[in-house]
Amino acid sequence: MSDEEKELSSLSCEEGRVSLEKFLREMNVKLPRCSDFFCRRSGRKLWVYCIEDELKEIVAHLIVERERIYHAGFLAGYIEEGGRFVPSLELGWELATRGAVPGELIVMLNEAEEKEFIFGRSVPVPGLPRNRKDLLLVLNKRGEFLGWGKALRGSIFPVADIGSYIRSKD
Repeated sequence: MSDEEKELSSLSCEEGRVSLEKFLREMNVKLPRCSDFFCRRSGRKLWVYCIEDELKEIVAHLIVERERIYHAGFLAGYIEEGGRFVPSLELGWELATRGAVPGELIVMLNEAEEKEFIFGRSVPVPGLPRNRKDLLLVLNKRGEFLGWGKALRGSIFPVADIGSYIRSKD
């Protein structure tokens, strides 16, 4: 992969903004910290970074000065070749710290369920729709982000969770 391909590709990434805003609308949440979006293409993925006003000015200056920039703000997720937005764990943390309220796509787990979920196991949740194609934002009772899951047969299956890094090191 060339250095140019690894660099942030544009100062304001419309494709990233549209994809992230659509995803947030579907989740029925807001992300007030994002004033702009930067993107970086890597292979077939377009990585989307969310950035605040103060950082935007610094990045714009660095781009004018022809400095190489590989990362700015926080990683919101990436857009797959087919156009589907895949959220990052960082985006989940941002949503949880900004007060995401349990709703149709935001699920809170109790302590026992939380442990199972971050160990990568499915968790039966009463009242959960049997099958959902949407991602679910999964929180614990303290409102802390645990991961992203999918509903299947009345259970939440982890798609990406905060325990995955530790499990990958075994």
